[in-house]
Amino acid sequence: MNEALFVAAILVNLLFIALAARFGRVGLVLAMAVNLILVSTFAPKLVTVFGFVSNVGNIFYGSLFIAANILVERYGTKAAFTAIWMSFAGNIFFVVMSQFALRFIGETQSLATNDAISTVFASAPRTALASVVAYLLVQHFNVWLYSFVKAKTGERLLWLRHISSTTTSQLLDSVIFFSIAFYAVIPNNILVEAMIVGFVLKTAIGVVGTPLLYFVRLFIMSEIQEKEDGYVT
Repeated sequence: MNEALFVAAILVNLLFIALAARFGRVGLVLAMAVNLILVSTFAPKLVTVFGFVSNVGNIFYGSLFIAANILVERYGTKAAFTAIWMSFAGNIFFVVMSQFALRFIGETQSLATNDAISTVFASAPRTALASVVAYLLVQHFNVWLYSFVKAKTGERLLWLRHISSTTTSQLLDSVIFFSIAFYAVIPNNILVEAMIVGFVLKTAIGVVGTPLLYFVRLFIMSEIQEKEDGYVT
C-alpha cells in the first residue's frame, strides 16, 4: 500500500508542477512554497517504503528541485534564487502562525481534534528548522551547479545538468536534514538508513521528473514565451 501511495503521490506532484509551470514564474514559486510547507508538516512521519524506513517529506522535497531547475532553465539563476527565498519566507510564516494556533485554548467539543493537531505540530519547529536550513544551503548549491553545467553545455544535455545537480544536492540534503531533524530522536542505525533511503528516493524522483523538464521546455514554456512576446508587441 505504501509503495502504491508513494508512486501515486509523486505522479500527482509532478502533474501539479507541470500545471503550475503554465502560470510562469509565479506558478513555480507557488509550487515550491507549497511543497516546502508540506515538507515541514509531514517530514516527522516515518514510513516503510520498498522495505526501508524513510519519511513522507521526501516526496515533496524531491519535487522542489524539479521546480527550481525549471525556473533556472526558463528564467535564469536570479529568478530561482528569488523563488528559494520567497518559499522560505512562506514556510517561516506558516511555522510561526501554526505556533500561535496551537496556543489557543480549544473547546471540549473539539478535544480530539485539538489533541491531534497538537501532536502533529509539536515537532514542527525542529523539522521546520531542519528543512529550512537544508533547503537554503542545498537549493542554493543546486541552482548554482545547474547554472554552472548549463553555462558549459548551453541548451544541450538538459538531462545531464538536472541529474548531476539533483543527485549531488540530494546527498548533501539527506545528511543535513536528517541529522538536524532526527538525531537523538531515533536510533542511529535507523537514522543512517533513513539518510540513505531518503537520498535514493529523492534522487529517483529527480530522475523520474527529467522528462517533465523536457515537456515543460518544449511545450509549456514555448507557449508562455509566445504569450509574453504577444504582450510586449
